[in-house]
Amino acid sequence: EARVIVQAQPKSRILMTSRPLPTCATIEEARLAPKLTEEETYRLMSLIAGRTIDASYRYSWPPSVQDALSRPFFSIILGLYLCESNMISPKSNGELLTYLIDKAITKCGIDNEATKLLLMRLAVLSTDRGNIPVNSTEFRNSGNAIAQILKSGLIIQSDQQVFFALPIISQWFAAEALAAGMKNV
Repeated sequence: EARVIVQAQPKSRILMTSRPLPTCATIEEARLAPKLTEEETYRLMSLIAGRTIDASYRYSWPPSVQDALSRPFFSIILGLYLCESNMISPKSNGELLTYLIDKAITKCGIDNEATKLLLMRLAVLSTDRGNIPVNSTEFRNSGNAIAQILKSGLIIQSDQQVFFALPIISQWFAAEALAAGMKNV
């Protein structure tokens, strides 16, 4: 789809990001971007947080958060988190993801618990089937909920298929479903 758009709109550019995956290795346009340097990480977080964040903050972050910060996704989330939490440090990457997900759901003005249950159901269905999109007709009884959740950016719909925008979000909701007893291992 990205190639079709760029061919149809020659002055357009599309940036798609992913972890290094074997399937991406053969894509001719693919480029490997290095992880952020420590300086770039602090500059990005400071820009997002609207205040200076330097190495002195790092010591209050758990090792899992420190290790993730070389990836822009986590640097951006941490910058937002620190800005809104009055610079209180998160306890884990999971806490950062919980923050991101709650923020996305709240932004849409929809019922958090019902939305989370629906997203857990989507994660279970997708995971059980090998991490593939799920037909939206399976959520027919959910009324307008899918349309509302699409506004959050957590999920995407293409034709009749619904899937998570990022695998890590699908994994988070699948773990929540396990914790809630929606699925047994």
